[in-house]
Amino acid sequence: PEQALGCLSDAIRLAWDLQAIDLVARFSVNAGRSYQLLGCQQKAVDLYRAALAHSAAEHDARQKAAAWLKAMGQDALVAPDNALLEKTVTRLTPAGPDGEEHHA
Repeated sequence: PEQALGCLSDAIRLAWDLQAIDLVARFSVNAGRSYQLLGCQQKAVDLYRAALAHSAAEHDARQKAAAWLKAMGQDALVAPDNALLEKTVTRLTPAGPDGEEHHA
């Protein structure tokens, strides 16, 4: 999962640069799963909720995020908030969507 996070961070940056926000949401869900498997539950929850809150997240990514939240005993109902994805990705990925290093 640690190596996957590095690859997913790169994918998130590239998708952000291309303004492929649906892919940013998808990759964020996958990064959340990696954090979950590493035992970083709050980071996983934050990424899942950010993806669920974004209007560009596709149905299958939403289903995965909701299912993994429920498996963690968390509420999968999230208010719409398109800004939350950028804020969360910037805070939680080793390098945010702008390509600059950020530390959680």
